[in-house]
Amino acid sequence: MKSRKTGSYLIAFKAVLLGLITTQIIATAHVYISNRAFYQSLQLVRKAGYLLVPNQHVIESLQKMGPAFAGGVFFTLSIGSGLSIIAIILAWTWHRLLSRNILALLIIISAWLMGIAGINSNGFNPIATVYITIIPVVVFTAALYWLPDREENKNRMLTVLFLAVPVLLIAIWLPLAKGQVFLDIRDNVLLTNSLGKKINDFYYNNTLYAAQAFKSLDQKTIKTCSLELKANDSHKTTIENIFLSYDYLVIEGDHPVDLYVEEQDGNLVFIHLGKSVLTTTLEKFSANPGTVLKDFSGRTDSSAPLRFYVFVSMMIGSPICLYIVLHGIFSLCLSLLVGRAWAVVMSVILCALIGTGIAIPLHMEKKLNIETGNLDQVLGSKLWRERVAALRYMTIKGPDNNKLAENYQNWLASPYIAERYWYVRALGANRSPAAGKALMTALDDPNTNVVCMAYYSLGRSGNKDVIDELKKRILSSNKWYEQFYAYRAIRALGWQQSKTP
Repeated sequence: MKSRKTGSYLIAFKAVLLGLITTQIIATAHVYISNRAFYQSLQLVRKAGYLLVPNQHVIESLQKMGPAFAGGVFFTLSIGSGLSIIAIILAWTWHRLLSRNILALLIIISAWLMGIAGINSNGFNPIATVYITIIPVVVFTAALYWLPDREENKNRMLTVLFLAVPVLLIAIWLPLAKGQVFLDIRDNVLLTNSLGKKINDFYYNNTLYAAQAFKSLDQKTIKTCSLELKANDSHKTTIENIFLSYDYLVIEGDHPVDLYVEEQDGNLVFIHLGKSVLTTTLEKFSANPGTVLKDFSGRTDSSAPLRFYVFVSMMIGSPICLYIVLHGIFSLCLSLLVGRAWAVVMSVILCALIGTGIAIPLHMEKKLNIETGNLDQVLGSKLWRERVAALRYMTIKGPDNNKLAENYQNWLASPYIAERYWYVRALGANRSPAAGKALMTALDDPNTNVVCMAYYSLGRSGNKDVIDELKKRILSSNKWYEQFYAYRAIRALGWQQSKTP
């Protein structure tokens, strides 16, 4: 092999970028295909006269490439990161430690084939198979091509330094892994600066396109079904209402739907994509429809292994991938000013400082000692992080605080998004008129996080009088995420779909 002097740290950067680009191409196609299928399903829902979620302001975006690309970023930064990191580690191990031993390669290939089998363990999933088949092969092959036969002693020392930082950051971040670490990062990192807010907004504006692409039926907001029943009209109406109560919207005519139910010899046969999935009696289904529908969803959920792969990748692969990318960018930029070796050292230090700096406010928050006795004192603190911690405490312990609700104008005027968010969430257990007024006011907040949480708390309030207003907002909103939370709120308050929404 041709000798190369590039260090392993830069090879990892190049290989990761190649893996992410490859994933983005696949993910864009994945989300686009899902969006088009969802669009066709929503057209059936609209023609049948049901309430649309997403509404008419959003569904046209399902036919455009832009939202598909943006939604694909979610898969790129999750499963793309995870598979790329695994492929790089295996390539480096096989090349450096195992000296390209053929038997070891066969073991790696066997593990890869087991991964392909695992991601299809709940039914063949074409797009999941494409992810796990193409990305590791591309990254593994490229890394092998770029890896030199030998690494100079200087490069070896830089590689050791490069690998030491993730170990340090793991030690710093591991104690924070318990609890709601993603919310902690959002509140203390993303929502405290303009760049972080843009990242947060990008997530809320585009993540549902990706989520829709690999949700199970049980997780989807709206499902479609077709019923071929022999029961009398009154009994048929009862069965239809059962399906509607679980958001399976009944579609008339011969159309592709998520669930086709056919009555055969007194039994109900549940069919998905032309295949009989389960059979039950009319009596058993009527007695416990939720269990039957959950069972049906589980049996048709070929994306469950993919969701697991995505979750693991987000927890492990994404942070490592972020480190490699940041280090690579810093190294390339600094090498224009100083020597390559110094650029690597300085980049390592920068990444360590950034990772540590982000963790410091999260560690400080963990040290706050809040109890019911000092709750009012902390709520009145001059430090916004302490006030947020007190509000979060209220969402867990749930003490009523009518004074808090009555003073809603001051709380909702806070310049800190996290404070407004946790304020409206803390009001979810409060049944006072002031709390209801505060939550309705929060629906006009400029931040999507706050609006969604206001819908969530209204859903917990038990106040059915707000249903009509929330339905109007579903119809007028241009944000899918807000419509999603509003729909869940009215469902929690007892509203049910009908053909005259």
